[in-house]
Amino acid sequence: MYRPSGPGSTAGRSLQRHMARPDVPPALQRLLEAGTALARRSSAAQVALGRLHGVVDPAALPSEVQAGVAAELEAAHRRSAQPIAERDVDSALKKAWGDRPGKVLDAFDEAPAQVLPHGQVHHGEHDGTQVAITVLRPGLAQLVRSDLALLDLIAGPLGAVLPRLDAGAVLREVRERALDELDLEHEAGAQRRAARALRRAGLGIRVAPPVTDLCAHDVAVAERIDGPTLLDAAPEDPGAVARAIVRLAAGAPRELGVVLADLRADEVVVDGDEVVVRRVGAAREVDAQRLDACRDAVAALRADDAAAFGAAVARTGVLDAEDAERAHALLRDVAGDLLEGPATLDAAAVRRVSEAALRRVGDLFALAQVARPDPADLWAGRAFAQAVALLARLEATEDWLALVLEAFDEGWTTS
Repeated sequence: MYRPSGPGSTAGRSLQRHMARPDVPPALQRLLEAGTALARRSSAAQVALGRLHGVVDPAALPSEVQAGVAAELEAAHRRSAQPIAERDVDSALKKAWGDRPGKVLDAFDEAPAQVLPHGQVHHGEHDGTQVAITVLRPGLAQLVRSDLALLDLIAGPLGAVLPRLDAGAVLREVRERALDELDLEHEAGAQRRAARALRRAGLGIRVAPPVTDLCAHDVAVAERIDGPTLLDAAPEDPGAVARAIVRLAAGAPRELGVVLADLRADEVVVDGDEVVVRRVGAAREVDAQRLDACRDAVAALRADDAAAFGAAVARTGVLDAEDAERAHALLRDVAGDLLEGPATLDAAAVRRVSEAALRRVGDLFALAQVARPDPADLWAGRAFAQAVALLARLEATEDWLALVLEAFDEGWTTS
C-alpha cells in the first residue's frame, strides 16, 4: 500500500503560487492551503490523485499550473499503482467466491492486465464469456476510512469560503460517497442497471454487464471489452461519440435516478459504430424535483433568460432568485461561446473557461458567500466535471446545451 514519501506537493505549490494574487480572497487561499496540507498527510488522498491520472488533462488548466499538476498526477499514479502480490489476489478471490479462481472460472490469467491505484484487473473466462476481474487493493478501504478523519482539518476553511454551507453535512457526504466508491458490489449494482436500460434503448452506446453472482465488496467481474480507449486514440467520428456520452451522462438521472460520477476516457472503448463503457464507476441517487429544476435552469441558460434562470435555481435553494440572476450573467461571461450553440469543446476551450473564472474570482467568491449548496450536489458536480473532461478529449463541435436538454427530457429513449 502506498504511503506518502515526500513532504511537499508540486501541484499544490504551483496552485498556491497561482492563487496568491491580490484579487484572490484570503479565505479561498486558506482553503487551498488546507487542502494541500491534507493531501500531504493522507495516503488515501495520494491514491485519489493517482486515480485522476487520465481524467485531468493538464493542457486544460491555466498555463502557470500545467507542468506542476502533470508531474504530481504522474508521480502519484506511479507510486500508488504498484502490483498486488499474487497471494493477495488469490486470497481476495477465494474469500469472495468461497473457492480458488481455477475452481470458479473456466480460465484465469494470474498476470495482471492492468494495475490501478485502487486495485488490479485480471482477465479470465466464465461460462464461455471473456471477463475482466477487478480486485480492490488490500487494506485500501481501511486506510481510506482512517484517513477520512483528517477531513475535519478543512471544515473551518471550507466554512469561511461557504458560510451558509453545512460543512459537517458536506464532510459526512464525502465520507459516505468515498466508502461507497470502494464497495465494488455497490458499484456493480449501478452498472447492472445501466447495462440493462441501455440494452433496451438502442442508442449506440452500451455498458459492459457485470457478472453479479461473482461480485463482492472487494471484487468486481464484468464482460471483458478489448480495444483502444478514448485515452489511447481519437475516434473516427468524435461528434457521434460525444453525443452518445452526453446522452449517457445527462440521461442517467432521468433513466436510473442516479448521477454517474466517474466516467473516464480510459474506460470508454469505441468498437465500430458502438461506444462501450467498461465501467461506470461511482453513482449517487438524485432527487427528481431537483433534477427538474436543473433542467429548467439549463433551458433558461441556453435561452439567455436571466429571470427564468433565477427562478429555476431558486427552486433548488442554492441561491435566491436575485443572486441566481447574477450567477446567470457570470456564467454567460465565463463560459462564452460554449453556451451559444455549436461550439468546439476541447482542452483550449476548458482552459479559456478556467482562466475567465480566475479573472472573475472576486465575483464568484461573492456568490459563494451567499450560496446554500446541498451536500448531495457534490457528486453531481463531480459528474459534470468528469463528463466535461472526457468530452474535451474528443474535440467535438456540438450544441452542448441542446444535447443536455434532449438527454434530460428523453432519458435513453430514442426519438
